[in-house]
Amino acid sequence: MKVLYTERLTLRPIQHADLSYIKSLLADASIMKYVLLETAYNDEQADKLIKANFATAEDDSIGLSVLQHNVTNEVIGFAGLLPCPYLGFEDVEFGYIIGSDYQGCGYATEIALELVRYVLVELKKARILALVNPLNVDSRKILEKKLGMRYLQDIPERGIRCVYELTKETHRKGCFL
Repeated sequence: MKVLYTERLTLRPIQHADLSYIKSLLADASIMKYVLLETAYNDEQADKLIKANFATAEDDSIGLSVLQHNVTNEVIGFAGLLPCPYLGFEDVEFGYIIGSDYQGCGYATEIALELVRYVLVELKKARILALVNPLNVDSRKILEKKLGMRYLQDIPERGIRCVYELTKETHRKGCFL
């Protein structure tokens, strides 16, 4: 995926040196309880997820990428875009996983805003989706209050997920800027 920059973060393709930290996030049951398979990943599952979903080059238009702090250069998590075939053919969803030591600092909101901008402005998609476990109250607050996303419906894929949407029209109105 294209390298994206925010005030405090860089979202960049994964490198070999990042694998250990990314795998440690995926293996942490407290971080994974509401995302992806809703359970900690073993090494084989983590390798499969990374190989299938992480962007390896800047010319990939979607995929997951590593979140790096601009000042410390520490990897603090990962985020990105994935195809979302549940409601429409060309939909994409964004997501993020932030390491426990970095949660509560506004990084999720910061990278989510940049991903929304990237999809709606640069990729010129009509909308962007976010799928969230209904029990993930913190992420739902970010989607609703910080990003101004609108709840659409629940779907049964990947466990029950609340689907949120932000469209180009809503983005242009500046509801979250």
